[in-house]
Amino acid sequence: MTFAEFINTRCVTANARGDFIDDTQMLIRAKRFPGRWSRKTPWPQSWDNLERFLVLRSACPEAIAAGKSLWREYLRHEKKNGGAQ
Repeated sequence: MTFAEFINTRCVTANARGDFIDDTQMLIRAKRFPGRWSRKTPWPQSWDNLERFLVLRSACPEAIAAGKSLWREYLRHEKKNGGAQ
C-alpha cells in the first residue's frame, strides 16, 4: 500500500489530523499529490520526502506534526501487514 492509498483509508476529523487528511485526499483526487502513480516507485519513500513537500507548500506546524504522526501510523500499518516500506 502506498502512502496515498493509506491516506485515502483515513477518516476526516475536526482537528489538525483531519485537516491534513482532507487536504491530502483533495490533492490525490486532483492528481496534485507528487510522486508516481505506480506501486513500483511509490512516493513518498521517507518522512524526509513528505516533510520537504509540506515545507515547500508552506504547511503550518500543526499540519507538519499531523503528517509526521500519520507517516508513523503508515509505517506501523505496513510493518503489521508485511508491506515493503
